[in-house]
Amino acid sequence: KQAGSGEDAKYQALLQSVYDAAIISDMDGRIVDVNVRAVEFFLYSRDDFTHLLVFDIISGSDESLLKTLRNNLENERFTLIQAYCVRSDGTYFPAEIAVNVLNLGEMRLCFFVRDITLRKQAEEMLRTEHNAIQNSGNGIAVANLDAKLEYVNPAVAGMWGYESTEILLGADVRDLMSDRTLAEEMVRVVLKEHQTCIVEIKARKMGGVEFDVQVSA
Repeated sequence: KQAGSGEDAKYQALLQSVYDAAIISDMDGRIVDVNVRAVEFFLYSRDDFTHLLVFDIISGSDESLLKTLRNNLENERFTLIQAYCVRSDGTYFPAEIAVNVLNLGEMRLCFFVRDITLRKQAEEMLRTEHNAIQNSGNGIAVANLDAKLEYVNPAVAGMWGYESTEILLGADVRDLMSDRTLAEEMVRVVLKEHQTCIVEIKARKMGGVEFDVQVSA
């Protein structure tokens, strides 16, 4: 392309309009062009980028990554990788990177980088909450709208005398209680009146032994 040509203007308009950070390199990983989003993500100027290799911005990458990408892209339209990217100030961010090959007069590798920091934080929060539930001393169970158990934590299995949580899955939560009438009322209040129901009720262990529990549903 000649600078200032109509084709070059279209190429730049498309490159700059991409939501993700877009980084164009030659087949050896030397960066030749970027969009504004890449400047914002990586804190390099556009001129600075042209002195870098993709290895400089993708943590832990080397020639073996490019070799793998080139091999994959011979048969696939694009390749998706997850990696940590490195900003100019040395800080990192987790990214999802889609890579494809384009013929722009010469063959180029195109890296479309999406910052997934918020997704990673949400996943970590879910893991933390799951671990807290799994290790809680209180029994925690989740049932569907038919009152069938879909999840119980180890404390529930322990209270009811079951060796594993899997045995309880699919059981009707009302069958775990001795007072069926009160258990039915508890389910009705939750499902029909959409209210929290807190009751003290006798429960029945696997061997038939009764014990007292307080249930908040």
